[in-house]
Amino acid sequence: MAANDIAHLQAVLARVFEFSPADLAANRMGMISDAQKARMTHTYDANCRMAWVIFALIFGLGFLGFSADMIRNENLGVDTVLIYFGVTACWGLIVWAFILYHGHQLQRTLRQGNVQPVAGQIQLWTERSEGMRSRYFCVGGYKFRMDNYTDFSALQKSGIAGRAAILYVSYPNRSLLSVLLQA
Repeated sequence: MAANDIAHLQAVLARVFEFSPADLAANRMGMISDAQKARMTHTYDANCRMAWVIFALIFGLGFLGFSADMIRNENLGVDTVLIYFGVTACWGLIVWAFILYHGHQLQRTLRQGNVQPVAGQIQLWTERSEGMRSRYFCVGGYKFRMDNYTDFSALQKSGIAGRAAILYVSYPNRSLLSVLLQA
């Protein structure tokens, strides 16, 4: 394989998985770069905000429907409102517990900065179940779901499947940090 082919494929991987040559160099030395730490923190913060927005929308709309049903049935009892708020509080605690758990995992990852190299061949595949399609990027038993179809398609079109690579994964939260193609 020509060196410019590897360089082109490496550039496709860097664009799809958002890592720079400096990030890859830090990962090869067993460290997470500062830019990767910032991206991981930003992603965590965005996911937390989204979880709370979805929670607020679901239970806000539920409260509106619940209130409309109470008014329609002329059942304005305090006990049913307390039950609704109790259920909402329980679900809120569950969301909060998940956020805390993932935040703790992220903090451990950022503090320890462990990077695990995984060697193997790149595999790309699509799973279909119950009307849903999930696309995966896999190296050496580690698989990562790809939500962006354009990125998955770019990897398929590049012909990268089957190539030998080293995948750098953060630990303990197991995020894909970077990928290095082997000659």
